[in-house]
Amino acid sequence: MEILRVYHKNSIVEANKAKEIEEDVILALTGLRSDLHQKIKEIKSLSGDFKNSVEKEMDATRKLVKSLQETIGQSDADPASATGKQDPYLLRLAVDRQVERQIDEENYLHQAYLNLEASGRELESIVVGEIQKAYNAYAGILKRESDAAYNAIDELRIGPIAMPKDTEWTHFVQKDDHFVDPEIPVRSADQIHYPGQDHLTCQEIRAGLLERKSKYLKSYTAGW
Repeated sequence: MEILRVYHKNSIVEANKAKEIEEDVILALTGLRSDLHQKIKEIKSLSGDFKNSVEKEMDATRKLVKSLQETIGQSDADPASATGKQDPYLLRLAVDRQVERQIDEENYLHQAYLNLEASGRELESIVVGEIQKAYNAYAGILKRESDAAYNAIDELRIGPIAMPKDTEWTHFVQKDDHFVDPEIPVRSADQIHYPGQDHLTCQEIRAGLLERKSKYLKSYTAGW
């Protein structure tokens, strides 16, 4: 009974601890939800980063490259036509500058996606981290409960389950004055000594079998 009493007492203590831990976990998850709302707002605010002119710059690049190709074709056919704004070198410089502008826009968009990915990764890390804390706290509660149960099982097996079935009765008899202690051996007459038992005058002189004649029959019977 003492084993179960201690087990249930400890279970109540652990249950109170578990309740406190659960309250802390709930508070943490509630705070996490608030943080998530804030983080989602931050991610939504990144939508402006995706407003760009990549398509516009790509179209401008295509037009300049086409113009350069046409000018080069005309220059090959008539070298005298490659003058002023139609100079292939000047057009090539214009294409180079336009390509740089296009690449800048592409890189800006690329970085915007990287920023979004990083924000998403950070958000997931926060969420998973808090969930892991909650799971860890719950696992700790389960472990303590299971350890307490296994300890109680071991104590029951080596204690009440393993003891002789008459242990309680034997203890009761030994402690109660109204019962005879079963451990006390039964006495025999050989163990009894009294005053005068061994006095010289009390010792036998001769002992043996005697035969006596029957009162009614003409026969003899042996006797001590």
